[in-house]
Amino acid sequence: MVQRAAEVDRGADRVTFVTWIRRIVWRLRDLPGPPPGITQADAEDLLEKGWHYVDEGQLSKAEGVGKKLVAMKFTGGVELIAVVQAERGNLEAAVDTLSSGIALKPVWRLGHLRANYLSDLGRYDEALEAYRDCDGMFGAKPDCTALNRAIALSRADRDDEARSALQPLLSKEISDEELKAQVWAVARDLDLVPPEAISQSP
Repeated sequence: MVQRAAEVDRGADRVTFVTWIRRIVWRLRDLPGPPPGITQADAEDLLEKGWHYVDEGQLSKAEGVGKKLVAMKFTGGVELIAVVQAERGNLEAAVDTLSSGIALKPVWRLGHLRANYLSDLGRYDEALEAYRDCDGMFGAKPDCTALNRAIALSRADRDDEARSALQPLLSKEISDEELKAQVWAVARDLDLVPPEAISQSP
């Protein structure tokens, strides 16, 4: 039995060594996808840990997780780092981080968060352009984009345009209850909801 265990251990060492070599090749050649031996589930577990650190206010630990994910070529790491920067009050740095991530892989979550931060900074024209751009990205959520575009227009004192942007959302069935509630809240702020309908709104 001892001999068999030793043989298994040597086999595990060989697998580890091969994986290590593959990761070196992956890094040197800048190959697409995650490092050998790392799965999507591994990355998602690590990302969840990073968000937990953010919730606890452990921003340095969250940033460290984000950097690990970026090194593994997972875009969730870019988002995590940007959120940490925003939590520290540096929205400009967060926008730059997201711009760099989008240049590598244009996914909606990065583009939409970048647009939101531009809106928070009062850079409304850039935010509106960013909202337009992100709807063509992977994983786009047009209803969510339309809502935040309406908010940016309202912040820019362009309420008529904000109403026009939001109106289509009021006439469609939205399955996401949280998003639906947000749409109606903004609609009430923009006086899009008749007084008799307010009691029936989410």
